[in-house]
Amino acid sequence: MVLKLYPGALEICFILNCKSHGNNYGFYGTGAYGQIDRCQAYNNDDYGMRVKITSVTNSIIYGNGTGIHSDNYGLQVLNCTVYNNTTYGVRAYGSGGIIYIHNSIVTSNGTNNLRSESTSTIMGDYNCTYDGSNSGYIAGANDITEDPDFVDAGNADFRPRNSAVLRGGRPDLAGNPTQMGAILQEYQFQTPGRIRVGNQGRLAVFR
Repeated sequence: MVLKLYPGALEICFILNCKSHGNNYGFYGTGAYGQIDRCQAYNNDDYGMRVKITSVTNSIIYGNGTGIHSDNYGLQVLNCTVYNNTTYGVRAYGSGGIIYIHNSIVTSNGTNNLRSESTSTIMGDYNCTYDGSNSGYIAGANDITEDPDFVDAGNADFRPRNSAVLRGGRPDLAGNPTQMGAILQEYQFQTPGRIRVGNQGRLAVFR
């Protein structure tokens, strides 16, 4: 399945608990405000997610051409795991676009784990970037470059076992450590995929 959000058609869109794989693009959004949460995009030829959307949270993106791509826009990436994409893990592209990434694991991506191009910016903190280089990334003081030691990445079990990753995320309001990377794994998804739309417009799902 590939989910396409047409420009100008949706004002607010929440995409929850969805999977997209085996397409050119996994999730493709060009103008909707909203959130992608607890989703998986994997084994797509070009992009796992090419989005102009407000945030991508608690999601797993692996085995695509590029993991997450955003251009000329502002995007927050929070508690995501981005692994083994052929070219880039997370890429900011275009004029004035910006990506803020926090509490995420971005590792083993081909050309760069994190990359900005043109006049775009990619910046963040409390991330684990391992086994790969970054280009144009403005790193935070709390970023680490340790092996997350996934339980079984070959079978899509991306639970980290490294304590520096398990307790290396941005502290919560009580000052307790939090985890880097996607916290909900596939076997923990309790509800079927669903899409909530703030106003009705043109939305297409291609199988």
